Amino acid sequence: MATAKTKDPIAALEKEIQQLQTKLEKARERELTKLERAQNSAKQKATKLREKLRQDQQKLKDLKAKAKKNATAALTRQIERAEANIESLRQQEAEAKTLAQTQRQSISDIKAAQRHSKKRQKVAADAMKAYDKAHPL
Repeated sequence: MATAKTKDPIAALEKEIQQLQTKLEKARERELTKLERAQNSAKQKATKLREKLRQDQQKLKDLKAKAKKNATAALTRQIERAEANIESLRQQEAEAKTLAQTQRQSISDIKAAQRHSKKRQKVAADAMKAYDKAHPL
């Protein structure tokens, strides 16, 4: 009766390993989801910046056309501000694209690590089964 209540230490360790593997897999999935959201956010930001850039370029074009008709100091300042704004938007768009690329790379790295981890888990499980089969208690 005492043996029925004592726990098999190997079974307990296997159970703990399985629980830890499950936790690790869930953590990886959460991290992957978080990175995918960040990548989508970066893409949306780049798209919005691109649209704003197009609008500002059109505004600059209109201001330049207006300036040809009647050039004033105020109009010249507006053109300079619009050109500076366009340059700033180009830089922000480039940064957003870089961020999106970084996020894509991180996601692919995590997915590759997950695939590799699953392969290692399978090999370890197969090795344990083969060992148990070769060395029965």
